[in-house]
Amino acid sequence: MSNRSLLLALLFAWLLPTGLDLIRLWPNPPKHMADALAAFKRLLGKLDLQTVMGFGVYYMAGYYFSQAHMSKRNLYFVQALGLLGAGATIGLSG
Repeated sequence: MSNRSLLLALLFAWLLPTGLDLIRLWPNPPKHMADALAAFKRLLGKLDLQTVMGFGVYYMAGYYFSQAHMSKRNLYFVQALGLLGAGATIGLSG
């Protein structure tokens, strides 16, 4: 597995749909932008990339990180990010 595969999977399964949802929150976007955004969102909805690739990205990332040779400092950083994310999920949902 290459870095590019993981980055593309993250882009299409998480960043792109999340970015589109955030852009939708923009008050009073120009009409041409709103129309293009709606068409692109419909296309992504038909492809259903989040469902198809969502958990696959976690699987690929787990494999990638299990094979990556990281220094202890970087390993602790990644673990801290995971704990921070878990804490944010618990704290912000509810």
